[in-house]
Amino acid sequence: MRKTKAIMLVEKLLKQGTSTSAQDTGIANANQYYVELENMGIVGSRWVYKDGSKYKERFIRDKAKAYAFLAKQTKKIPEAKTA
Repeated sequence: MRKTKAIMLVEKLLKQGTSTSAQDTGIANANQYYVELENMGIVGSRWVYKDGSKYKERFIRDKAKAYAFLAKQTKKIPEAKTA
């Protein structure tokens, strides 16, 4: 899983505070990242039926896990010192 796209999805969901569909993210193949985040217990999903359409919306299931994921993934790695 490319962490940068997963980070973007989690940040977007936290910032919005609402659910969103993969189509609304602007990220190609967003569902593959959502599935990984769902397996990690960070994101949840529900089917929505609206205007004759059926689609899956994603939402933050566990904010503590979401913030821990962001903290772990965005942690700066110190550069190796060269002599």
